[in-house]
Amino acid sequence: AAEGAAQLLRELWKCPVEKKTDVGPLARLPSVDTKLPRALPPPPPKTLSKWEEFALQRGIAPKSKRSRKVYDESTGEWKHLTGSLETKAN
Repeated sequence: AAEGAAQLLRELWKCPVEKKTDVGPLARLPSVDTKLPRALPPPPPKTLSKWEEFALQRGIAPKSKRSRKVYDESTGEWKHLTGSLETKAN
């Protein structure tokens, strides 16, 4: 481990240095050309479900979720639309 750390420091001192910085001398590291291998192959692209295929054929847009909170202009706060938290907020 000590030999590896010493080799790393030797390589760092060989790098070009920027001396005009606020924090002191900075070493310019070389660009990385090595691609690391993956442990597993990349996952296959996801296929559309039957509903998604049907919706694409018919031009049906996906539904967006409705917000569970509503802005109350009289109090200037966001309140829950329904449920037990609605009664606690009042």
